[in-house]
Amino acid sequence: MVFHSTHFRAPRVDVRAAWRRIAERLRVEGQPQLYLIRNSKLSPRWEAVSPRVAPIVSRTISSLIRTQGIGDLAQIYLTAERAGLGFNLARVPADFDLESNELFDPEYMRALFERGAAAGRDETSWIRQGH
Repeated sequence: MVFHSTHFRAPRVDVRAAWRRIAERLRVEGQPQLYLIRNSKLSPRWEAVSPRVAPIVSRTISSLIRTQGIGDLAQIYLTAERAGLGFNLARVPADFDLESNELFDPEYMRALFERGAAAGRDETSWIRQGH
């Protein structure tokens, strides 16, 4: 029995040079900026979990999703840094403590939107790097 595997590997791209060409073509002045909005908190939320399989699995999956999101942010940040882009991150503030009461909770969504819109206008709310 013969097995054959083909792996596709994308060619290496000089990201910094690519962005420089794009900025020149679009006549961008100054350093190009990357703006990223994360619809989640970065800090973990403490929660007691009952010692049963289902609650433990649920909490584990929630933690996994949060940390994968943080890993994605790290990769995006490093790519922006290599490309010579400024990095700007907005996220749900750690002190936003409302909880959704249902899957689609208009009251919660409205409060989160209002808080996010206010934070987006506040220069100190953004995590910034490379300006």
